[in-house]
Amino acid sequence: MNVTFAAYQPVWHAGYIWDDAAYVSENRLLTAPDGLQRIWFSLDSPSQYFPLTFSTFYLEHRLWGLDPARYHLVNLLLHAANAMPVWRVLARLRVPGAWLGAAMFALHPVQVESVAWITERKNVLTGLFFLLTLLAGLKIMDEQCKRPWRFYVLALALYALALSAKTTACTLPATFLAVTLSTVLAFFMLFTFLYSFVADHYQYLACIGPIALASVGIHTFFRRFRGRRLFLETAYCAILLATQSLLTWRQSRMYRDMDTFWRTTIDRNPGCWLALNDLGASLYDQGQTDQAILLIQRSLALHPDNAEAENNLGAALDKEDRLNEAVLHFKKAVAIRPYFAEAHRNLGATLLREGQADPAIREFQEAVAIPPDDVEARNNLSFCLLENGRTDEAIAHLRKALEIQPDYAQAHYNLGNALLQKGQVNDAIVQFQKLAAPRPGLTEARRSLSRIAWRLATSPNPLQRNGSKALELARQMDQLARGSDSMMAATLAAAYADTVDFNQAVTTARRALQLATRQDNAAIVAAIQMQLNCYQAGSPYRDPVASP
Repeated sequence: MNVTFAAYQPVWHAGYIWDDAAYVSENRLLTAPDGLQRIWFSLDSPSQYFPLTFSTFYLEHRLWGLDPARYHLVNLLLHAANAMPVWRVLARLRVPGAWLGAAMFALHPVQVESVAWITERKNVLTGLFFLLTLLAGLKIMDEQCKRPWRFYVLALALYALALSAKTTACTLPATFLAVTLSTVLAFFMLFTFLYSFVADHYQYLACIGPIALASVGIHTFFRRFRGRRLFLETAYCAILLATQSLLTWRQSRMYRDMDTFWRTTIDRNPGCWLALNDLGASLYDQGQTDQAILLIQRSLALHPDNAEAENNLGAALDKEDRLNEAVLHFKKAVAIRPYFAEAHRNLGATLLREGQADPAIREFQEAVAIPPDDVEARNNLSFCLLENGRTDEAIAHLRKALEIQPDYAQAHYNLGNALLQKGQVNDAIVQFQKLAAPRPGLTEARRSLSRIAWRLATSPNPLQRNGSKALELARQMDQLARGSDSMMAATLAAAYADTVDFNQAVTTARRALQLATRQDNAAIVAAIQMQLNCYQAGSPYRDPVASP
């Protein structure tokens, strides 16, 4: 096991690659309150029905969050553990050199893809239960087994776990006819065949047969040397396993991060248009927009009808403020794939930047209609609706977005503003408070609460004033700002004055005045000085505009 861990050293601190985000870091089932239930009893998973695999991710997410190194470590532990049942299966079948077969299984570089790629947890996990099922099956066939029915039950339970980790475990009943590779021989089309018809992880378990034959051949070959057999066979096996370990270590390095993964793919297959597009998308996320545009354009030159690439190119052009070009590519994306929610959403956002509010609303509505749980599309749509005075519709979409994703910060903020427009101050406060306390860096939410507190403390209309509530909010905002924001300190001073605590009002207003003076803002200094004069005269401040 130690040798296996050493061979896979490059993946100890590797990151997420390719669809790891969909399986782990962006998988809402891992954070939803009913996530575990939905993993087992719904089809909401981001891929096929792999409930046991996603359950392990669910548990790990609660143990150590999104640290990719821990997920890689679990994959490696499972793979190293799988070598033991491989040895036991081969030994029970009386395969000569069973130990060598197990060691080659653990160290062969063909296994790297299954171990170093977090998404392939399904491979190493189903492998464990697949092999344990084989062991239980071999025990049933043992003539000395006194109660075989127990092993029948055990084999069925283990087989069910193997199936729940990955559906290709369905080949188990025909394993002894060598059909483990049948599901990936292109008799049935899979999405991954768009990248390649061959992949190392397809043969994670299927390679056990050839490896066993190789170990038999090596063992049989060295039997002819008689007296020197032990020394020669040991030396040969040591060199063989050391070579495999070195190759595995080298192969593992390509899984270090997303860029390394895609660049290696392109180096080996320059015509891989999907890899070019995905590397371009990765560079776009890192802010390397110029390089991203060039790579995505190369991808589209190789494969023009790719909606994903058109959408990615549109996003990169939008970031470069080439809005007209971005719109053209987003429109191409939705023309190729009409139900492409992200492209509709991006098109709407770009149209909104161009000032085309009505077409933007239509695109956001299209995006919302495709997957109703697209919270970003709902938030964008609500923003457009608010800008067009359709407040009630905006509120409905924002509440739905927060139903789907309760911790969506921007939706809380927009809902707070929408409720303010409706005059529902208390409800707006609730939304802003959900943002201000757990996210002290969200300045806009704090300022919104500060404006509400100012209105409650300084409004000329007594029906709109609530000094105690203003004081509660202003204290909270001043604490979150650590007493360093002049406007929040001024709001707190106004709240003290409205509750007839003029000593505190004067002290706090002087602090606000000092802060404003340091900021060299003459207008704010003059406003706070006028407010301070009121407090020193024993009078609260009343602001006709009710805005600090």
